[in-house]
Amino acid sequence: VKQLRDLERTNNIQGIPLIPSTPEEMEEMLKLCSYVRFKIPHQILQGLVDVRIPHNDFYREVFMEIVGEKSRHSLQENMHLITVPLQVIWGKQDQVVDVSGATVLTEAIPGCHVDLLE
Repeated sequence: VKQLRDLERTNNIQGIPLIPSTPEEMEEMLKLCSYVRFKIPHQILQGLVDVRIPHNDFYREVFMEIVGEKSRHSLQENMHLITVPLQVIWGKQDQVVDVSGATVLTEAIPGCHVDLLE
């Protein structure tokens, strides 16, 4: 959350950790998004970056829209519209979105089932 606030304050859209532009940034993103640590060869990391780079401007735009002030409370404001059975799968070690969000969903949506992954 602190990184998101800093990002909004500085508007440094080049520094979004989920949108890597180098093999080193890709490695850091994978560490951020995965509880299990594994070593990926540099050539593979470079290939992953090469495939993503043409789309990074789009990814940045979508990311900023999702985390922007206008969208920040969108889920809470619209949870009442969810009327179908809902299963939420969340990682206990999630470093991007706090696991407490699963509790919010469970309490707000009738019949919501949450599975927490180790």
